[in-house]
Amino acid sequence: MSLRNDYAADMFSFLYIEEEVWNHPRTKAIVDRFPQAVKIPVAHYQDIFDRTHQDYRMQKDSRALIIAAKHGTRIYHGAPVCQNFDEQYFYYCCTALNCIYDCSYCWLKGMYPTAHIVVFVNLEDYFSDIRNLLQQHPVYLCIAYETDLLPLESIIHQVEQWHAFARVEKNLTIELRTKCAAVNTLHKLEALDNFILAYTVSPDPVIQTLEKGTPALLERIHAINWCIDHGYPVRLCFDPLLYINGAKELYTEMAETVVQHIDLSRVKDISIGTFRMSNKYLKNMRKRFPDAAVVQYPYETDEGYSHYPRHIIREMEDALCNALLPYVDEKKIYREKEL
Repeated sequence: MSLRNDYAADMFSFLYIEEEVWNHPRTKAIVDRFPQAVKIPVAHYQDIFDRTHQDYRMQKDSRALIIAAKHGTRIYHGAPVCQNFDEQYFYYCCTALNCIYDCSYCWLKGMYPTAHIVVFVNLEDYFSDIRNLLQQHPVYLCIAYETDLLPLESIIHQVEQWHAFARVEKNLTIELRTKCAAVNTLHKLEALDNFILAYTVSPDPVIQTLEKGTPALLERIHAINWCIDHGYPVRLCFDPLLYINGAKELYTEMAETVVQHIDLSRVKDISIGTFRMSNKYLKNMRKRFPDAAVVQYPYETDEGYSHYPRHIIREMEDALCNALLPYVDEKKIYREKEL
Protein backbone atom coordinates (compact mmCIF):
# COMPACT_ATOMS: atom_id res chain seq x y z
CA MET A 1 0.00 0.00 0.00
CA SER A 2 1.34 3.42 -0.87
CA LEU A 3 1.37 6.40 1.43
CA ARG A 4 -1.41 8.94 1.18
CA ASN A 5 -0.40 12.36 -0.10
CA ASP A 6 -0.92 13.84 3.39
CA TYR A 7 0.63 10.94 5.30
CA ALA A 8 3.58 12.95 6.60
CA ALA A 9 1.26 15.65 7.91
CA ASP A 10 -0.35 13.14 10.29
CA MET A 11 2.62 11.26 11.67
CA PHE A 12 4.49 13.60 14.07
CA SER A 13 3.19 14.07 17.60
CA PHE A 14 6.44 15.55 18.97
CA LEU A 15 8.28 18.53 17.49
CA TYR A 16 11.77 19.33 18.75
CA ILE A 17 12.67 22.87 17.71
CA GLU A 18 16.06 24.50 17.95
CA GLU A 19 15.81 27.73 19.89
CA GLU A 20 17.70 29.51 17.09
CA VAL A 21 14.89 28.82 14.59
CA TRP A 22 11.91 28.88 16.96
CA ASN A 23 10.57 32.05 15.31
CA HIS A 24 11.79 31.32 11.79
CA PRO A 25 8.97 31.73 9.21
CA ARG A 26 9.51 28.21 7.86
CA THR A 27 9.42 26.81 11.38
CA LYS A 28 6.11 28.53 12.02
CA ALA A 29 4.67 27.19 8.77
CA ILE A 30 5.65 23.64 9.73
CA VAL A 31 4.40 23.95 13.31
CA ASP A 32 1.04 25.19 12.06
CA ARG A 33 0.54 21.79 10.39
CA PHE A 34 0.66 20.07 13.81
CA PRO A 35 -1.60 22.00 16.19
CA GLN A 36 -1.86 19.01 18.57
CA ALA A 37 1.85 18.19 18.65
CA VAL A 38 4.00 18.66 21.75
CA LYS A 39 6.60 21.35 21.01
CA ILE A 40 9.92 21.05 22.81
CA PRO A 41 12.75 23.63 22.56
CA VAL A 42 16.30 22.28 22.23
CA ALA A 43 19.67 23.95 22.03
CA HIS A 44 20.90 21.82 19.14
CA TYR A 45 19.25 19.17 17.00
CA GLN A 46 22.06 16.70 17.66
CA ASP A 47 21.09 16.61 21.34
CA ILE A 48 18.07 14.58 20.21
CA PHE A 49 19.19 13.13 16.89
CA ASP A 50 22.57 11.76 18.01
CA ARG A 51 21.69 10.49 21.48
CA THR A 52 23.16 7.12 22.36
CA HIS A 53 21.12 4.00 23.23
CA GLN A 54 18.21 4.83 20.92
CA ASP A 55 15.93 2.06 19.64
CA TYR A 56 15.63 2.62 15.90
CA ARG A 57 12.97 -0.02 15.35
CA MET A 58 10.68 1.30 18.09
CA GLN A 59 11.09 4.88 16.87
CA LYS A 60 9.91 3.95 13.37
CA ASP A 61 6.38 3.66 14.82
CA SER A 62 6.62 6.92 16.76
CA ARG A 63 8.97 9.33 15.05
CA ALA A 64 9.58 12.93 16.05
CA LEU A 65 10.23 15.84 13.74
CA ILE A 66 13.26 17.97 14.60
CA ILE A 67 13.37 21.49 13.16
CA ALA A 68 16.84 23.01 13.00
CA ALA A 69 19.42 25.12 11.17
CA LYS A 70 22.37 23.58 9.37
CA HIS A 71 25.75 25.20 10.00
CA GLY A 72 29.23 24.40 8.76
CA THR A 73 29.57 22.47 5.50
CA ARG A 74 26.27 22.22 3.65
CA ILE A 75 27.32 21.22 0.11
CA TYR A 76 29.32 18.01 -0.35
CA HIS A 77 31.12 16.24 -3.18
CA GLY A 78 29.31 13.11 -4.39
CA ALA A 79 30.33 9.79 -2.80
CA PRO A 80 32.43 7.30 -4.82
CA VAL A 81 29.57 4.78 -5.00
CA CYS A 82 27.18 7.33 -6.53
CA GLN A 83 26.62 7.48 -10.28
CA ASN A 84 27.69 10.95 -11.46
CA PHE A 85 26.17 10.74 -14.99
CA ASP A 86 29.37 12.13 -16.51
CA GLU A 87 28.92 15.34 -14.54
CA GLN A 88 32.28 16.87 -13.61
CA TYR A 89 30.94 19.01 -10.76
CA PHE A 90 28.75 16.54 -8.91
CA TYR A 91 27.51 17.52 -5.44
CA TYR A 92 24.82 16.70 -2.94
CA CYS A 93 23.23 18.44 0.02
CA CYS A 94 20.95 17.46 2.88
CA THR A 95 18.16 19.84 3.84
CA ALA A 96 16.44 16.97 5.63
CA LEU A 97 17.80 13.86 7.34
CA ASN A 98 16.09 10.45 7.41
CA CYS A 99 13.09 9.26 5.47
CA ILE A 100 9.43 8.57 6.21
CA TYR A 101 9.61 5.40 4.12
CA ASP A 102 10.83 2.16 5.69
CA CYS A 103 13.09 0.39 3.17
CA SER A 104 14.89 -2.59 4.68
CA TYR A 105 18.09 -1.95 2.73
CA CYS A 106 18.32 1.82 3.33
CA TRP A 107 21.81 2.92 4.28
CA LEU A 108 20.38 5.66 6.51
CA LYS A 109 19.49 2.93 9.00
CA GLY A 110 23.19 2.29 9.40
CA MET A 111 24.28 5.91 9.24
CA TYR A 112 22.06 7.39 11.93
CA PRO A 113 21.25 6.11 15.43
CA THR A 114 17.64 7.29 15.25
CA ALA A 115 14.54 7.12 13.07
CA HIS A 116 13.57 10.72 13.90
CA ILE A 117 13.54 13.17 10.99
CA VAL A 118 15.40 16.48 10.85
CA VAL A 119 14.37 19.39 8.64
CA PHE A 120 16.74 22.31 8.18
CA VAL A 121 14.89 25.57 7.57
CA ASN A 122 17.80 27.87 6.67
CA LEU A 123 17.58 27.25 2.93
CA GLU A 124 18.94 30.70 2.11
CA ASP A 125 22.31 29.61 3.51
CA TYR A 126 22.32 26.63 1.15
CA PHE A 127 21.43 28.89 -1.76
CA SER A 128 24.25 31.26 -0.84
CA ASP A 129 26.76 28.38 -0.72
CA ILE A 130 25.65 27.19 -4.15
CA ARG A 131 25.86 30.67 -5.66
CA ASN A 132 29.46 30.81 -4.45
CA LEU A 133 30.17 27.52 -6.21
CA LEU A 134 28.43 28.71 -9.36
CA GLN A 135 30.89 31.58 -9.58
CA GLN A 136 33.58 28.93 -10.13
CA HIS A 137 31.82 26.37 -12.37
CA PRO A 138 28.45 24.76 -13.17
CA VAL A 139 26.95 22.60 -10.42
CA TYR A 140 25.03 19.31 -10.55
CA LEU A 141 23.28 18.92 -7.19
CA CYS A 142 21.36 16.02 -5.66
CA ILE A 143 18.94 17.50 -3.13
CA ALA A 144 17.31 14.32 -1.79
CA TYR A 145 20.39 12.40 -0.75
CA GLU A 146 19.56 11.52 2.87
CA THR A 147 15.77 11.62 2.62
CA ASP A 148 12.94 11.54 0.10
CA LEU A 149 11.78 15.15 -0.05
CA LEU A 150 8.68 14.68 -2.18
CA PRO A 151 6.50 12.82 0.38
CA LEU A 152 7.49 15.47 2.95
CA GLU A 153 6.52 18.34 0.65
CA SER A 154 3.06 18.88 2.13
CA ILE A 155 4.67 20.05 5.36
CA ILE A 156 8.08 21.49 4.42
CA HIS A 157 7.61 22.81 0.83
CA GLN A 158 11.30 22.46 0.01
CA VAL A 159 10.84 20.99 -3.45
CA GLU A 160 8.94 24.11 -4.48
CA GLN A 161 11.70 26.35 -3.13
CA TRP A 162 14.50 24.37 -4.79
CA HIS A 163 12.56 24.50 -8.04
CA ALA A 164 12.29 28.29 -7.80
CA PHE A 165 16.04 28.49 -7.17
CA ALA A 166 16.81 26.29 -10.20
CA ARG A 167 14.57 28.47 -12.38
CA VAL A 168 16.84 31.45 -11.66
CA GLU A 169 20.25 29.71 -11.61
CA LYS A 170 20.66 28.38 -15.15
CA ASN A 171 24.10 26.83 -14.51
CA LEU A 172 22.66 24.72 -11.72
CA THR A 173 21.16 21.30 -12.41
CA ILE A 174 19.11 19.74 -9.63
CA GLU A 175 18.28 16.06 -9.28
CA LEU A 176 15.36 15.06 -7.07
CA ARG A 177 15.50 11.31 -6.30
CA THR A 178 12.22 9.83 -5.14
CA LYS A 179 9.94 6.81 -4.82
CA CYS A 180 6.90 9.02 -4.26
CA ALA A 181 4.03 8.78 -6.75
CA ALA A 182 2.18 11.87 -5.50
CA VAL A 183 2.68 14.47 -8.23
CA ASN A 184 0.23 17.03 -6.85
CA THR A 185 3.17 19.22 -5.84
CA LEU A 186 4.53 19.13 -9.38
CA HIS A 187 1.18 20.27 -10.81
CA LYS A 188 1.98 23.77 -9.55
CA LEU A 189 5.47 23.91 -11.06
CA GLU A 190 6.64 24.38 -14.61
CA ALA A 191 8.96 21.77 -16.09
CA LEU A 192 12.59 22.92 -16.20
CA ASP A 193 15.41 21.37 -18.19
CA ASN A 194 17.68 21.74 -15.15
CA PHE A 195 15.30 20.08 -12.66
CA ILE A 196 15.52 16.29 -13.05
CA LEU A 197 13.11 13.85 -11.44
CA ALA A 198 14.89 10.57 -10.74
CA TYR A 199 12.45 7.76 -9.93
CA THR A 200 13.53 4.58 -8.18
CA VAL A 201 11.89 1.63 -9.97
CA SER A 202 11.54 -1.73 -8.21
CA PRO A 203 9.61 -4.98 -8.70
CA ASP A 204 6.37 -5.20 -6.73
CA PRO A 205 7.57 -8.15 -4.58
CA VAL A 206 10.55 -6.02 -3.52
CA ILE A 207 8.29 -3.03 -2.86
CA GLN A 208 5.88 -5.11 -0.78
CA THR A 209 8.53 -6.77 1.38
CA LEU A 210 11.54 -4.44 1.42
CA GLU A 211 10.22 -0.94 0.60
CA LYS A 212 7.43 -0.66 3.12
CA GLY A 213 5.08 2.27 2.71
CA THR A 214 6.24 3.14 -0.81
CA PRO A 215 4.01 3.24 -3.91
CA ALA A 216 3.49 0.16 -6.05
CA LEU A 217 5.26 -0.18 -9.39
CA LEU A 218 2.27 0.87 -11.49
CA GLU A 219 1.71 3.90 -9.25
CA ARG A 220 5.29 4.98 -9.85
CA ILE A 221 4.91 4.34 -13.57
CA HIS A 222 1.79 6.53 -13.63
CA ALA A 223 3.73 9.34 -11.91
CA ILE A 224 6.67 8.91 -14.29
CA ASN A 225 4.42 9.17 -17.34
CA TRP A 226 2.70 12.24 -15.93
CA CYS A 227 6.08 13.92 -15.45
CA ILE A 228 7.25 12.99 -18.95
CA ASP A 229 3.99 14.18 -20.49
CA HIS A 230 4.35 17.51 -18.72
CA GLY A 231 7.91 18.10 -19.92
CA TYR A 232 10.02 17.10 -16.92
CA PRO A 233 13.36 15.41 -17.58
CA VAL A 234 12.96 11.97 -15.99
CA ARG A 235 15.63 9.47 -14.98
CA LEU A 236 14.71 5.86 -14.26
CA CYS A 237 16.80 4.40 -11.44
CA PHE A 238 16.93 0.61 -11.28
CA ASP A 239 19.03 0.88 -8.18
CA PRO A 240 19.63 -0.93 -5.93
CA LEU A 241 19.18 -4.29 -7.62
CA LEU A 242 18.93 -6.88 -4.85
CA TYR A 243 20.26 -10.41 -5.16
CA ILE A 244 17.29 -12.19 -3.61
CA ASN A 245 15.42 -15.40 -4.45
CA GLY A 246 14.31 -15.29 -8.07
CA ALA A 247 16.05 -11.96 -8.64
CA LYS A 248 16.69 -12.44 -12.35
CA GLU A 249 13.05 -13.29 -13.06
CA LEU A 250 11.74 -10.52 -10.79
CA TYR A 251 13.76 -7.79 -12.44
CA THR A 252 13.16 -9.11 -15.96
CA GLU A 253 9.39 -9.10 -15.35
CA MET A 254 9.66 -5.60 -13.90
CA ALA A 255 11.51 -4.44 -17.03
CA GLU A 256 8.78 -5.95 -19.20
CA THR A 257 6.16 -4.01 -17.24
CA VAL A 258 8.16 -0.81 -17.57
CA VAL A 259 8.63 -1.04 -21.33
CA GLN A 260 4.94 -1.86 -21.77
CA HIS A 261 3.89 1.33 -20.03
CA ILE A 262 6.73 3.84 -20.56
CA ASP A 263 8.16 5.04 -23.86
CA LEU A 264 11.85 4.78 -22.98
CA SER A 265 12.80 7.03 -25.88
CA ARG A 266 11.27 9.88 -23.86
CA VAL A 267 13.26 9.36 -20.64
CA LYS A 268 16.42 11.38 -20.08
CA ASP A 269 18.50 8.35 -19.09
CA ILE A 270 18.57 5.19 -16.99
CA SER A 271 20.69 4.28 -13.97
CA ILE A 272 21.43 0.67 -13.06
CA GLY A 273 23.26 -0.46 -9.95
CA THR A 274 23.32 -3.24 -7.40
CA PHE A 275 23.19 -2.94 -3.62
CA ARG A 276 26.36 -1.49 -2.10
CA MET A 277 27.03 0.26 1.18
CA SER A 278 29.74 1.63 3.45
CA ASN A 279 31.22 -1.13 5.62
CA LYS A 280 30.57 0.99 8.71
CA TYR A 281 26.89 1.50 7.96
CA LEU A 282 26.41 -2.16 7.05
CA LYS A 283 27.98 -3.23 10.34
CA ASN A 284 25.53 -1.02 12.24
CA MET A 285 22.57 -2.38 10.28
CA ARG A 286 23.59 -5.97 10.95
CA LYS A 287 23.50 -5.26 14.67
CA ARG A 288 20.17 -3.44 14.57
CA PHE A 289 18.40 -5.77 12.14
CA PRO A 290 19.81 -9.29 12.66
CA ASP A 291 16.88 -10.87 10.81
CA ALA A 292 17.20 -8.72 7.66
CA ALA A 293 18.54 -11.05 4.98
CA VAL A 294 19.47 -8.22 2.62
CA VAL A 295 22.08 -6.88 5.07
CA GLN A 296 23.29 -10.26 6.34
CA TYR A 297 24.47 -11.39 2.91
CA PRO A 298 28.27 -12.19 2.87
CA TYR A 299 29.32 -9.22 0.76
CA GLU A 300 32.76 -8.58 -0.63
CA THR A 301 34.54 -5.38 0.36
CA ASP A 302 36.68 -2.82 -1.47
CA GLU A 303 37.91 0.56 -0.34
CA GLY A 304 35.57 0.65 2.65
CA TYR A 305 32.43 -0.44 0.75
CA SER A 306 30.53 -3.72 0.70
CA HIS A 307 29.09 -5.09 -2.54
CA TYR A 308 28.04 -8.30 -4.26
CA PRO A 309 30.72 -10.43 -5.94
CA ARG A 310 31.63 -9.08 -9.38
CA HIS A 311 30.07 -11.98 -11.27
CA ILE A 312 26.71 -11.38 -9.53
CA ILE A 313 26.86 -7.66 -10.31
CA ARG A 314 27.53 -8.40 -13.98
CA GLU A 315 24.84 -11.08 -14.13
CA MET A 316 22.14 -8.85 -12.63
CA GLU A 317 23.06 -5.76 -14.63
CA ASP A 318 23.39 -7.71 -17.89
CA ALA A 319 19.98 -9.34 -17.46
CA LEU A 320 18.29 -5.98 -16.90
CA CYS A 321 20.20 -4.26 -19.70
CA ASN A 322 19.27 -7.04 -22.14
CA ALA A 323 15.60 -6.55 -21.26
CA LEU A 324 15.80 -2.77 -21.82
CA LEU A 325 18.16 -2.41 -24.79
CA PRO A 326 15.59 -3.21 -27.50
CA TYR A 327 13.69 -0.11 -26.35
CA VAL A 328 16.37 2.44 -25.45
CA ASP A 329 19.66 3.73 -26.82
CA GLU A 330 22.53 2.06 -24.96
CA LYS A 331 24.17 5.46 -24.52
CA LYS A 332 21.34 6.40 -22.17
CA ILE A 333 22.14 3.59 -19.73
CA TYR A 334 24.56 4.31 -16.89
CA ARG A 335 25.81 1.22 -15.10
CA GLU A 336 27.28 0.97 -11.63
CA LYS A 337 30.81 2.28 -11.25
CA GLU A 338 33.35 -0.28 -10.10
CA LEU A 339 35.23 0.58 -6.94
